[in-house]
Amino acid sequence: MRIKEVEKATGLTAKAIRMYESKGLLTVARESENDYRDYSEEDVQRLKTIAVLRRLDISVKEIKQWCDGKDTLEELLNQAAEKNRQVSRESQIRCELAGDLADILRKDPEADVPEMVEAMEELNVLFRELAEVLDEESGHLIAPVWPTIVALGPVGGTVLDILGGQTEKALIAFVVSMIVVPWVTWNWISYLKVPREKRKSSGCLGMILMALVVLAAMVAIFMGIENLQNEMYLTGPDDIVLFRAPWNLLPFFFEGELLLVGMALITKSWKEIKLRPKWIAACAAILLAVNALVLHGSLTGVSVANENGIMRYSFFDKEGELIPYSEIEQVETGFVGKKLGLATGKTGDFYYRLHYSDGRVEDWTEAIDYDEEITWSWTRRLDGWIMDAGAEKVSSDEFAEYCDYEPYIVDIFLEVIHNR
Repeated sequence: MRIKEVEKATGLTAKAIRMYESKGLLTVARESENDYRDYSEEDVQRLKTIAVLRRLDISVKEIKQWCDGKDTLEELLNQAAEKNRQVSRESQIRCELAGDLADILRKDPEADVPEMVEAMEELNVLFRELAEVLDEESGHLIAPVWPTIVALGPVGGTVLDILGGQTEKALIAFVVSMIVVPWVTWNWISYLKVPREKRKSSGCLGMILMALVVLAAMVAIFMGIENLQNEMYLTGPDDIVLFRAPWNLLPFFFEGELLLVGMALITKSWKEIKLRPKWIAACAAILLAVNALVLHGSLTGVSVANENGIMRYSFFDKEGELIPYSEIEQVETGFVGKKLGLATGKTGDFYYRLHYSDGRVEDWTEAIDYDEEITWSWTRRLDGWIMDAGAEKVSSDEFAEYCDYEPYIVDIFLEVIHNR
């Protein structure tokens, strides 16, 4: 096939075709009689492919990598797609920057544009670097670790419920396991399908260790806050303390911080992000202020009961408000029932709720006594004080057989339920 025919078939000029040949993108056979180039159908197909790749802004140097067999066509296209995504992100940032500047100038025509651009560019660079680090560090080995850890819950629950004879609870855990296990399996299959040389070789063990550290830290944080509350509010051996909702959820904020720090240490992303001193100082100040507010809310979100009544503390009232037991109209107590006719993980759990005259409901199920005993003996003391004040009791001993506590503790629950 002569070059004129190739021009017509590919849409390329003779100059471009000869240039690609000179760069080593194709090798054309020559006729023995007159040394004219003789293009084959394979040459034409390659030139068509090269034309497409050039329209995608893939350089001749990159195309030669494919022609030499160093990159596959798929790899070449993936690299081009990633490069275009990066260009698109940068273009979007520039568009947003221009729009923000226009909005500011509309409100304040005298605004210092260079100073604003500098501040905005610093933010954009920071977020862009963070996004690049997260994209780079999101590997295939780390991903299956978290699903596997999550799946241990329902799978382990199924085994424990079967061993404990809780067949109805085991059924619920088994159903959840049937949902979670395929998810975990899919994650591992996706990982194994990735070529070995492209799998992450580190981070898996670090993730497991981090999960254990965060779990231990969660226990330590809750115990630390409880100990501080005991020191601040409890005065006698008969006192009972309740860490009230939603304040009892605030310590999870510290867990989130630990998780982020752990992720940064494992992935080493903190080394890649070029933080400036003023940003570090600003972030540290904000973080300290937020932590102080969270800690204050956690420490003050308690109620303390003794023979005189219930003292309620709050974020804005650290001195507390005394509520006499005569303000409690009703006590609701018993064991958690079934859901849709089936026993769940909560079935058989003891509950003890107080209904106040102002319509407020307070759940004292998670309260502890001064010595942090696990005998649940505080329920008898609190119930006695409330009953002596004349409150009504709504109770039921149904589902007591599902309670997992020791028999002597279940007997304490039944005494309270039966008002003995």
